[in-house]
Amino acid sequence: MSDSLATKLGFVEALVNNDADTGQFVMSEIVSADAIEGLRQLNQERNSIQHIAALNASESEARFEQLLPDVKAVLYELRKLRNVSFIQYRRSEPTPRDLKCRKFDGHTLGRMNYDLCLSEAQFAAIGANLTANRLYAELGEDIFCVVPV
Repeated sequence: MSDSLATKLGFVEALVNNDADTGQFVMSEIVSADAIEGLRQLNQERNSIQHIAALNASESEARFEQLLPDVKAVLYELRKLRNVSFIQYRRSEPTPRDLKCRKFDGHTLGRMNYDLCLSEAQFAAIGANLTANRLYAELGEDIFCVVPV
């Protein structure tokens, strides 16, 4: 059976590696290899807890207290994610630099319509690769594709 969180961590790791390979270093500034490894370890702990007999209240509390420092450390490593929004490009209108997108913020799958007017520098960086439904990350003035082109 597939572990979907492990698969998603693999995707994130591939994005970070692609980022380093292309010399952009935007994703790797936000998500470190240590954070990915920490998430993997916490996921393995979660999986092991699911496969053992039900824990009583004191065992659950002890396990939680044991893992809490690791959870806090990973959350600290991922603190820069709060500044990232994901946008899904839909189309350009009325000009190629005026984008109609969907924006995803936070942990929710909820989305909202989002109009974005790219600066000349932003359009130069991503304009040639704009494709309907492609996912981009927006971090301040930086916009970059999060799927390999």
